[in-house]
Amino acid sequence: MLKGLTPLAAAGLLCSACGPSPEQLERRQSLDAQIATVVLCETAVEQRLRSPGSADFPFGHVVTVTHLPGNRHELVSYVDSQNLFGAVLRTHFRCVTEGTGEDPSGYRIVTLETWNTPTRWPKWSTTAT
Repeated sequence: MLKGLTPLAAAGLLCSACGPSPEQLERRQSLDAQIATVVLCETAVEQRLRSPGSADFPFGHVVTVTHLPGNRHELVSYVDSQNLFGAVLRTHFRCVTEGTGEDPSGYRIVTLETWNTPTRWPKWSTTAT
């Protein structure tokens, strides 16, 4: 059946049938959850802003998603956007999602909290004052 193939090509065909390792699957599921959490949370936060079109989220904050028990994921971040007068304000937020799968439709927002001043840390925060 593998007659006429080079040993390297035959090894490649056999290896492709093996599929991803359990570690690779776990990493993929973790990344899917992080991306779904960021997409859902950013969309929900934008809907609360006075000028959603001016929303500027930090690049790469997908790495700040924390895994919680029960297929929950938490993102604590911020967005810069304009208010009604055109001044740029920073809005901090904490968003918790719950779900599994590759598609954001398999997730839902459990908690979404926002605040505008960095001196008003919520009681759940461990940041020293």
